[in-house]
Amino acid sequence: RLVFNDDKICLPEAPTEPIVLTGVNMMFILGKSDHELEEADRSVSAHLPRLSMVRLLANHWLDEPTWTGNHASDCYTDAAPFITNECLRFFDDILRWSTTELGGVAPAWSVLTGRSSLAAGDGGVELSVMHNLTLRAQWATMWGTIAARYADWDNIAGYEVLSEPRDDSDPEALRATLQAACRAIWSSDARAACIVGPARFYNKDMLSESLVLSGGPQILAVNFFEPKVWSYNNDGDGDVHVPTYPGLYDCCAVTDAVRKRQVCGMLGKTCPAAPRVLVDKKWISAEL
Repeated sequence: RLVFNDDKICLPEAPTEPIVLTGVNMMFILGKSDHELEEADRSVSAHLPRLSMVRLLANHWLDEPTWTGNHASDCYTDAAPFITNECLRFFDDILRWSTTELGGVAPAWSVLTGRSSLAAGDGGVELSVMHNLTLRAQWATMWGTIAARYADWDNIAGYEVLSEPRDDSDPEALRATLQAACRAIWSSDARAACIVGPARFYNKDMLSESLVLSGGPQILAVNFFEPKVWSYNNDGDGDVHVPTYPGLYDCCAVTDAVRKRQVCGMLGKTCPAAPRVLVDKKWISAEL
């Protein structure tokens, strides 16, 4: 397991030397393809050997894309431990690949992510783990079951329990919900990180002390798709291109919506005061 020293993440073989993990997101859906791992192997090969971490969006539990229809790809079941055996075996295959032979080269620190759009707020109160206490208990039990299953597997970085919470109406309910899942994980694997983030959709401006939980190692997650023209390879007008990094960008392409209105005007395409902005490590640090 990774070693957590206050706000530093370290490798077990060097527990006092902070590291930065770099990686990719990978989506897996049960039954989507018979060749998902082969395809995943090819997709990560371009990032090796720099890639040291993978975020595996595989636990679709009351998730709209998998719940719609016959639910065959969704991991939820109303029978204890509230996750299907098919999904558990699916996770076995994915984690065996990512923690031992990623890209046919080396293991990666692996995060198993729960994508639960309906349970995260899109399904209304009845399907929300923040408001339906019975469903919350089932959800926490599910995460405890998963953590126990992989407690002896190497290279598990942790578990991201509720990707991008949708409902920001009750911060205390969100905190209690996240604490329940993290407590269940830590009771089975005290060294695994529990990864949580703010509503809505990991909004970095909504980070607060209410998300600092107690009981074990924790990572706070936020979305940071900046500059968007680089993140999405799109300038917002449908013109697709691949910008450079570091590089010079049009001011309005790398300015958030509020400042864009102030500096560029609603339809402004250039910023007379500073037509080009250097986007580099210093710029990203300032934005964060």
